[in-house]
Amino acid sequence: MRKSPIKRRGKHARGKKLNDITPYLAERAGGYWLGWHTNGAHSVGCQCEICGAHIGDVMGNRAHIRERKSEADDTIWNLIIACPGCHNHDDYPDGGLVCGTEAALAIVKQRNAECGITEDE
Repeated sequence: MRKSPIKRRGKHARGKKLNDITPYLAERAGGYWLGWHTNGAHSVGCQCEICGAHIGDVMGNRAHIRERKSEADDTIWNLIIACPGCHNHDDYPDGGLVCGTEAALAIVKQRNAECGITEDE
């Protein structure tokens, strides 16, 4: 039986756009990007952008603020690095984030400005 392209890549595979911005997410979360081809963590020293808790690697902690409907939603303006305590869709119905969607968008806007990331990128 032939596998679809998604099944060949795995259920957690995301588009190239998300891969391109992940190093910037690590930096924005206060960490350092180590690279994609490491034998462990892809980044170190990252913190939750909501509560400031140490999370280490950005992988597994990237959260969409507004629901992801397509790869077009994988932008540095719609992603936040959040610890499991701040990102839980069962406990927080407003986007799955403890602070809610609007507050998360404000956090991302401020953090992007601090890192010199402008809206036209």
